[in-house]
Amino acid sequence: MTSDTPQISEREREILRLVATGATNQQIAQTLNISINTVKVHLRNIFAKIGAASRTEATVYAMRMGLFEMPPGQSAPADQSTPASQPEPATPEPIVVATADPAPIDAQPQYEALPVANAEPAVPSPAPAFRRWIWPTLGFAGILVIVAIARLFAPQIGTPPQPTPQGNTLNASQSWSDIAPMPQGHAAFGLAAYESNGKQYLYAIAGMIGSSIDSGMQRYDIQSNTWSSLAPKPTAVGDIHAAVLGKRIYVPGGKLASGQPTATLEAYDQQDNRWITLSDMPAPRSGYALAAFEGKLYLFGGWDGSRYCDEVFSYTPDTDSWQQLTAMPTARAFAATVLVGQDIYVVGGENEQGSLTSNERYTPADDTSGTPWKSLGPMPMAASHIAAASTIANERQIYTFAAELGKKHMIYHVAKDAWETVAMPQPLPVDMRIALVNNKIYIIGGQLDGKAITQGFIYQPVFVILLPQINQSDSR
Repeated sequence: MTSDTPQISEREREILRLVATGATNQQIAQTLNISINTVKVHLRNIFAKIGAASRTEATVYAMRMGLFEMPPGQSAPADQSTPASQPEPATPEPIVVATADPAPIDAQPQYEALPVANAEPAVPSPAPAFRRWIWPTLGFAGILVIVAIARLFAPQIGTPPQPTPQGNTLNASQSWSDIAPMPQGHAAFGLAAYESNGKQYLYAIAGMIGSSIDSGMQRYDIQSNTWSSLAPKPTAVGDIHAAVLGKRIYVPGGKLASGQPTATLEAYDQQDNRWITLSDMPAPRSGYALAAFEGKLYLFGGWDGSRYCDEVFSYTPDTDSWQQLTAMPTARAFAATVLVGQDIYVVGGENEQGSLTSNERYTPADDTSGTPWKSLGPMPMAASHIAAASTIANERQIYTFAAELGKKHMIYHVAKDAWETVAMPQPLPVDMRIALVNNKIYIIGGQLDGKAITQGFIYQPVFVILLPQINQSDSR
């Protein structure tokens, strides 16, 4: 760990204290009413600031700084930065190749063979002196193995998906795979990822079945690849989104059976399998974009029954209250939001002019003291009813999907403020929903030709690792 005293924010101190107690990322998210993705972003920043390579080192740092005291009867964890007088023989750590920044924030990191798909590399802990000589040798050997594997599979890596004659299926490429179909097809519904007791689920809430508005809720168990039905939402709505804060899944507004939007806010308590009604939004909205960040909901634009809106609302669960924030530069509905670091990107959508290419960045921290909005490079293709996600392992890229794009989806490179289009096996349905779990993008439901579909897919972004070319003469 570093010896200098870093500048740690109060939120980072809270998270560091919880890490020191042994809390998991999910427990931290529930305690602080923030999303698990936000926890991971904070942990990455904390580890970088204090120079920690593991939760144990972070705990030692927290104790040294007086942020946490070990309960009576428990011993403090050994400081990994100072070797013991007689260190135990160390087990060589796995060599991980990935394109993402180090993110030592998961208790059980997953390692995958090439092609690497957004894996989060572990940060190696400081090696004792007697081990230092062996790492160059192991590293060189590891590179040779990786080069051999890369050359063996080179024709497969980066190959664009090809169409398949199986109809509505997207398993024609190593990037796409099918999941069990929903019991009942839905479109324009709320979709949220939630972890409970070590298991991960997707909750599909309300939405539209053809032209009808529904209130049902279905849960997908990722581990068992099965669906089940749960308590229906009290208010049937469509054109909605859902977001997780703490132990609840929040669903604001939406379109009623009458066609008019509502201001109702309802939340689902996963542990009790029940719904609760909370404070209404400042105004009715459907077709909005939604994000969860730092314990708050952020709702962007939408349709109020007569116009496309530019208003931005935030909701604070602790006080059950709403606040109106700085309006978007572009009024629109059916856009998508993506959280990248401390910023929320709002992309695509539609207004009176039709489908849009707009790409605007909102920084919540600047809303009270400056200009929170910045217009960025537009999408190469206009799209509405759009869905987007940014993987944890590579949060500098935003993946966007929409039926309007046909057999393509778009990737936004945040650092370069540049877009690219990528081929897909076939078009996606209108008003499907996506959720990010373990750096995989789940694409669920939607409608084709006015009929709600039950199918779901997994999209795993594949990153090509470019390695030096080794001639045959060099390997002899």
